[in-house]
Amino acid sequence: MSILKGLALLLSSLVLILSVYLYSPGPQGVEESHIVQVNVALNRLAYLIHAVMLLTSCGLERNVITCGKFGLKPDLQPLQAFVVHSLTGVSTLSVLRAEMEILYIPVFTPSDTLQVDTIHMEGIPVKMYKPANTDSVSKSKLNPCIVYFHGGGWTLFSVDSYDTVTRELSKRTGVTVISVEYRLAPEHPYPIPFDDCLKVTRHILHHGEQYQLDPHRVAVAGDGTGGNLAAAVALRISDEDRKFTPALRLQILIQPILQALTFNTPSYRENAHHSLVDRFQMIKYWCHYMGVEPDSKILSSMERGRHVNPIVRRMLHSLYMADAESVHVASSDENPKVPSIPSASQMFAKNPDLEESDYDPDVAQAGTGVEIRIQDAYFAPIMSDNVVQTPSAFILTGDQDIARDDGLVYTRKLTKARINVTLTRIPGWGQGHIAPLLPPSYFASWLTFSGSSMAWDYVSSFIQEKL
Repeated sequence: MSILKGLALLLSSLVLILSVYLYSPGPQGVEESHIVQVNVALNRLAYLIHAVMLLTSCGLERNVITCGKFGLKPDLQPLQAFVVHSLTGVSTLSVLRAEMEILYIPVFTPSDTLQVDTIHMEGIPVKMYKPANTDSVSKSKLNPCIVYFHGGGWTLFSVDSYDTVTRELSKRTGVTVISVEYRLAPEHPYPIPFDDCLKVTRHILHHGEQYQLDPHRVAVAGDGTGGNLAAAVALRISDEDRKFTPALRLQILIQPILQALTFNTPSYRENAHHSLVDRFQMIKYWCHYMGVEPDSKILSSMERGRHVNPIVRRMLHSLYMADAESVHVASSDENPKVPSIPSASQMFAKNPDLEESDYDPDVAQAGTGVEIRIQDAYFAPIMSDNVVQTPSAFILTGDQDIARDDGLVYTRKLTKARINVTLTRIPGWGQGHIAPLLPPSYFASWLTFSGSSMAWDYVSSFIQEKL
């Protein structure tokens, strides 16, 4: 009996210790913080399981698991990916990709009136969603179009796992949506994903009539890193001769990720460790996009800004990111619909990158050259020197978004160039709160942020009005 009591006491103590370890306080100001807390707990449990298995040298035979078109590269991801990786040696990124496809691809074809076709444009697979009203009109009538680039850190998701997002966008707006199956990093690093998106967009601008689309009423759109691709494509198209390539009508940037110069803007500092996408994950996504292996040295250096020479760093910050410490204060007044009160750290703190004197040339020169790459405007659109020909923009950010200031700085940049910009800020929202969307179900209703419908209402209203 004493042995059982001892075991019960030991088990209770372990459960208590584990509970304390897994618990994280609800992020202040974040809407529906329980979803963020669940994500943080899963990641912490994953770290623990992975560490225990490594320490005990769990040397099980490595199995080969193929995940369709997805390749194998290491990454640090949630619980299931860690467990499978520890047991089999299979890449956690590959496991996570397969998991996301299973979770987000609808089991049953939604019952709606959209015409959905999977075709190829310039050899790149795309999924085209046409509202029913486009079939009832004359064949001579051309319809507006949205070219959509999904998010996922340039490494995750597909047109199929984003079906709920693009399907809903087409239904809400009554506009044809073309979802692009661009190739994913790290197997296909920059500029391949960008080139795929550019080729499809240019093809529609040149040959839209073939698909009953108006080449003069085309918008590019994307969320997260898809917002990066949309902004980059808009920049590139704006440089082309209007005699040969019609101009884009709009760019829709939803929580866009737009620069890799500094990971110490106010929004990064405030949301570095309690977001669905934390600072290290974001740096890793940028590394994958560059084709650089995100080891601990690279992650640490980039977090501190050491991937750029201090002199160059201060110059680039002055040229492109000087507004980052104050723009959120001004933009609250510019967008009274969703006011926010800046914290003391927002108003008075200084970017530590500007004080950092160390420089890591090995990191700066990793891959094809990190220091050079982050200055490429098609890689990081905030670094553009010329945005005067870019289309009108809709930019949506969340106040608790780790990349909030990217969107705000880009808004200021476009506004200074006299580009029409509609900025919408949603209090309490972080990166990943808006997209992707789970297929409709009771389970989805519990894990989907309830305000996501409101955010898509903002997006859809703008498109209906402007496109």
